Amino acid sequence: MCTIKPNFFGRIAWFFDIFMWPIRNTKKYAKAILSTANLKHLERKDKRILDIGGGTGSIAKHFIPYAKQIAVLDPSKEMLKQIKHSEIEKIQGMVQETKFKRNHFDLIYCVDSFHHFTNGHTRIDYDKTTKRAITNILSALKKEGVLVII
Repeated sequence: MCTIKPNFFGRIAWFFDIFMWPIRNTKKYAKAILSTANLKHLERKDKRILDIGGGTGSIAKHFIPYAKQIAVLDPSKEMLKQIKHSEIEKIQGMVQETKFKRNHFDLIYCVDSFHHFTNGHTRIDYDKTTKRAITNILSALKKEGVLVII
């Protein structure tokens, strides 16, 4: 299994969205997440949403009209700097090491980043690291909340 070298995403942050645009339709991902989540009363703008590994916020920006809080968690400071929407909270860190309020988010989603959770960890620690990530995600999710992993 290949792991991403440290700061790989930091080095490509400045052109990530331009490079990925032709192959990564972020609006389509957002619609799929909303459809899967089946959140009620989106017009209320009362949802708390977390994008895990959301980098530049290219998917998160589509949730601004529905969110009381929208946060992007990403380990790359440079990727987070690319987020231009002030409504999006930027959190630098790894999901397995970040503590969130319990039962806080209505929707947590992870697009194309779940396989990066073990980056920087030895193979022997993969199971423990993945379990810790999933535990943190589930504890941050409200009881009636929705988790979407793509």
